[in-house]
Amino acid sequence: MAGTYLKRDPAIDSFSLLRSSYYQRFRFTPKLAVTSIIGMIAVPAAVYYIAENQDRKWDWKGRKKGESLRAEPKPEA
Repeated sequence: MAGTYLKRDPAIDSFSLLRSSYYQRFRFTPKLAVTSIIGMIAVPAAVYYIAENQDRKWDWKGRKKGESLRAEPKPEA
């Protein structure tokens, strides 16, 4: 059976050290600020708009097979 000796990779150790202390070197840059604004404002606003737009468009209660799920079905000609 193999022993418990593992060869340490200096690149992985360096990456681990940088990753664990990133918060100490963090700085807001213009690019990061734009990304943050998009992630915290634009994405939720888009989800809210889509949800609000589709809210009253569909009605799931009391529909039979073959009936439209639209809240206000189009008049049949």
